[in-house]
Amino acid sequence: MMNGKRGFLATMLGLVLTCFVPGVLAEGGPNETIQAAYVLWPDGMAVTDSIPPTTGLGDAGTPQWFRFGGGARRSYSVEIFQLRENGINSPAQATLGAAFNNTSGTVAVPFDDFSFADPTGGDFNPPSIRRYSIRDLAASGPVFLKIISSLNFETGDTQTFRIRVLDTTLVGTRVSTNGYDTFVALHNSGDYGVSIAIHFYNEAGTFIGTKASSIGARGSAQIRYAQGDPTYGGLRGSIEVTHDGAPGSIVGQIYWYNSATQTFGPQLPLQESRSWGRGAY
Repeated sequence: MMNGKRGFLATMLGLVLTCFVPGVLAEGGPNETIQAAYVLWPDGMAVTDSIPPTTGLGDAGTPQWFRFGGGARRSYSVEIFQLRENGINSPAQATLGAAFNNTSGTVAVPFDDFSFADPTGGDFNPPSIRRYSIRDLAASGPVFLKIISSLNFETGDTQTFRIRVLDTTLVGTRVSTNGYDTFVALHNSGDYGVSIAIHFYNEAGTFIGTKASSIGARGSAQIRYAQGDPTYGGLRGSIEVTHDGAPGSIVGQIYWYNSATQTFGPQLPLQESRSWGRGAY
C-alpha cells in the first residue's frame, strides 16, 4: 500500500500535470497575450490549440500566442494545420497574424506566406496546411507568433488547429579559402522557386559576411568563395544556409578546388541543423 506521504506526492503530481500539460500538449486554454504565449520547440513537435468563435464581420476571434527561441541568421518554417471548424474536418482557417522579436510586441519580424492556393478556387476552402517562412533575424531572442482566424464572418464555432515550427537552416563545416576556392552547391527539390542566403563564419564563430541567391523549381545553384576575394580570401570556418523553402527541400554540399594545381579538397554534405533556438524562450 502507498503510505500517506507518497499518496500526497502522487496527488500533487497529478494536480501539476492536470494544470500544466493540457495547455501545451493538448487543446489549450486562453493565451491571449505575449506573456502567456505557449512555448514551441523548433524541431517539428506539434501543439494543438483553438480559436474561439468570431463575433462578426472582420473579427479575427481571440488571438492565440506562441513563442520559440530564434537564432540570428537562421530560417524557420511555421506550419498550421486546421483540425476542425464548424464541427467537421475543414481546411485551414487559422493564420499567422504577426510575429515579434521582443517581449513588448514592438519589433516586428517579417514573414512570407507560402501556403498553396486552393486548386478549386473555393472561397471557404483555403489550404489544409498553411506554411510561413521566417528568416535571418537581426538578433537572437524569443520570436512571438500571433495566430488569428482568417474567417471574416461569424461561424459560431471554435476552430481547432495544430501548429509547429521547424528550423530549416543547413550547416556546412570545414569551409576554407586558404589556397582553395570553396564552392557551395545547392539543389532545390521543390516545384517552386526559393531564395537562399549563405552566411560565412570564421573558425572562432565570428560572422564574416553573406551571399544571397535564388534557385528555380527543381533547379541548382553554385556559390563560389574565391581564395582571392577581399572578404573571404584566406579564411577558414563554416557556413549556414537559410532559405524559404519547405523543410527538407534544399540539399547540397561543399567542395574545394585549387585551379592552379587542379586538385580538389574535401567534399562535405550540408547537414540539417536542429539548434532549438539560440535565444531566450
